[in-house]
Amino acid sequence: MKNSMKIGGLLIVLVASLCLGGVLTTVVAQDPLGSFCGIYRNFPCEGPGKFDFGGNHCSCGQRDNLIKQTLPWRPVPAPVESPPEIHRDDWYRIPSCCVEITPAVLLWSGSWVGLDFPSIASFPAELDEGLEGDPYYFTAHWETTITVRESTTALPPIQFRLRSDDDAWVFLDGELILDNGGAHSAQSPALYPASLLPGRHTIDIFYAERCDFDAVLQFGMSPIGAFVINDPFHVCAKKSFEDLLRHQEARIRSFEKLLSALPPGSIPFDLLRSLEDLIREQETLLKSFEDLLKGELPALGTPGFDSSVDRDVPNCLLEAEFLVLLASFEDLLHSQHYLIGGFVTLLDGSKTSLYGACRPNFVNLLFSLEDLIRSQSQLVGSFEDLLGTLLMHPTYTLSADQKEYFLKSFEDLLKEQSELMQRFEDLLNYWFEQSATITSQFK
Repeated sequence: MKNSMKIGGLLIVLVASLCLGGVLTTVVAQDPLGSFCGIYRNFPCEGPGKFDFGGNHCSCGQRDNLIKQTLPWRPVPAPVESPPEIHRDDWYRIPSCCVEITPAVLLWSGSWVGLDFPSIASFPAELDEGLEGDPYYFTAHWETTITVRESTTALPPIQFRLRSDDDAWVFLDGELILDNGGAHSAQSPALYPASLLPGRHTIDIFYAERCDFDAVLQFGMSPIGAFVINDPFHVCAKKSFEDLLRHQEARIRSFEKLLSALPPGSIPFDLLRSLEDLIREQETLLKSFEDLLKGELPALGTPGFDSSVDRDVPNCLLEAEFLVLLASFEDLLHSQHYLIGGFVTLLDGSKTSLYGACRPNFVNLLFSLEDLIRSQSQLVGSFEDLLGTLLMHPTYTLSADQKEYFLKSFEDLLKEQSELMQRFEDLLNYWFEQSATITSQFK
């Protein structure tokens, strides 16, 4: 898959005159268009790696309430009245095919500003990777922040508008405001008005094109001049790093599958050592991702910048953006557990032949496994530290859903770590038993 970043922007100055209850207020907006960070994920509709977008997915029609109303990190399937074969969570977790900075545009006669993808031809060319069904069958997640400017008089509510074919959901500050789920032709839910306080607010737009005809996503905000769309370059860069980690993880999994396809006991020591090296490299990258998150913590909850004076994006993340990356770190830790678990399975299946052929090689791999598990424990400890800092933060409070999700995730990580330690103990016992047998033979 390819990773590309296309950066573009439009610089204009708009003066919007807003009539508020008979009072004429002028708001100056410098470069109000800004941009969105778009992350695209491509799926084959047939053949290897086929992804099921749901039963009769091209004719199910518009469906409300397919996802929860809050956004802990990505769309979560609703607990009831949701087809079990539709996994919206997975739609936004596989490695990306491209990451793009998408400039905002004027649309709908120029009175709205947002995203405009009126047809399949307007989406990134990278979606055509030669997979069955390309360039259709893909998902996208656009995100940005807007700054609502200070005003001496009350501004009217900001209107949010959406038109899509197929599923699309819009979240404002982590809350679902526009629901256009289901496989359907281009249609629009009712406008959503929001009275927002001055300062920065997060916008997340999730989209799925799950048929092989038509693709439309149009999102707009109005009135222009009441807010500024920021440029989320810092978020996009961090998401690109995360996706690179996922690509590396996918390659290691493929290598593990190739090794597991070999006859039991026939895996050479050198190949197991190569697998261990790959997992260790992934661990090093995970530590870098952890450092990146820790670097954002000091600024968490701070005002960032004076939105009435300067529209530059601050270096720090908004809380909602930090939670997205923290959840990604947790997800990558789960993935690392599975990679180490795969290594344990291969080592366990080859222990007899390895020990019989060369005991030092088996012992070396055993020590390497112990080191991997120790490093994984340290990473889980780092996740605990990050989560503890959030829970005790003086100015930022997690919602009940967010607390439940992250605490359950930490519990799962501890269980996985305990499982790895038990499997390592089993291999140690095998080594001790074999050593005892050999010792008894020389008595």
